[in-house]
Parts: sequence; structure tokens; C-alpha cells
Amino acid sequence: MNLVSIQEQRGDGKAEKLLILLHGYGSHERDLISLADFLPGSFLLESLRAPLSLPWGGYAWYPIEMDENGVRIKSDALEKALDELEQFLPLFVAARGLEMKQVWLMGFSQGCIISLALALRNPHWFEGIIGLSGYLSTEVIPPKIAPSDFLNKKLFIAHGKEDQVIPIQLARQTTQALETIKIAHVYHEYEMGHGVTAEVMRDLEQWWKKSFNA
Repeated sequence: MNLVSIQEQRGDGKAEKLLILLHGYGSHERDLISLADFLPGSFLLESLRAPLSLPWGGYAWYPIEMDENGVRIKSDALEKALDELEQFLPLFVAARGLEMKQVWLMGFSQGCIISLALALRNPHWFEGIIGLSGYLSTEVIPPKIAPSDFLNKKLFIAHGKEDQVIPIQLARQTTQALETIKIAHVYHEYEMGHGVTAEVMRDLEQWWKKSFNA
């Protein structure tokens, strides 16, 4: 796997943390960069382009299907994408002189699904996760998870109550699953559809300020 990436240095001084952005289905590596403008501090930003090129434009981390209930994914396709990223990311991060425990992930929609799954499959990776308009696919995470491995992990999840792409029920099931396995997280619902509003970013900015240098 060799992914296209946009790199930016944020803040002043040496960056000792890396924020990786994972865009949604049909989007591209430039889509989420403006959201990072709300996140203060010094860090290296890398926005990745998903590997699958779609015939109508944009990119995807794995193929999806649509039915009357919204987006439907095949767990084997998601599993394949996760396996490839688990091989790619440590080399990508090491090439920047950092370790996986210094990485933060921000994912939207399909990128959120990827981010949450990667975090739970690799408990000693990542310092923080920002999951926007996605959910946790429990089919691709380990059946047994040790809550003690996640004591210092920061996790922010936001979802729209009127989301017609990924229904709010999936986000609520996600927060219930995290509560069941005793993984601390911050969860917000908003009067919005499948997207990110100014209200989301205000809450995210406040959370980031408390969490990033904690």
C-alpha cells in the first residue's frame, strides 16, 4: 500500500504528535484539512487519500452497498482494508520519526469506521481518536478487549440525529458498546444530517484543548 498524502506542520516548535485524517466514501485527501484549523497546538498533519478510485470520482477505503436501510458493508471488505492499513501505518509513522502511540486519528463517515476499528484492534496505538458521523463495526474487533489498555486513550464521537446515510441508531449502539467494555469516551448528538457543523467543531475544539496536551 502506497497512499497519497498531504502533509502540513501545525503550530510552532517541534511536532511530537501526528494527526492523521481519514476522509469519507467518495471524498479525497483535501476534504477534512480545514477542520484541523479548529485544533490548536503543535502537531504534524497527514491527510491520506483512500486507495480505491471510484468511477464517478473520489476515493474509498473499501467498497460499500446501499439498501433501504442505508449503507451496508461486508465485513470481509472492511477487514481487508484494516489489515492493509495495519501494515502501512507503522512504516508511514516511523518514516516521520514518530511512534504509533503519538498518533491521533480523525475520521469522517467511512474514515470514522476505519478509525474506531483500528483503535480497538490495536490498543497500544494512538493517543486519541475523533470519530465523526460513523460507527464501530463490532464484527472486525477482538471478541475480548481489556479496558485497562485504553485507560489513557482520548475518544470523541459525534453524530447527527437526522443522518440518513449512517443512522443515529448505529452511533448509539457504538457508545453502548464502548460503555459495555468500559472504554471512556465523549459522545455528542446534533440536530444535523451526515456532516459536520459549527456546533460540532465548537465541542471538538473544547475537547481537544483539554485532551491534546493532557
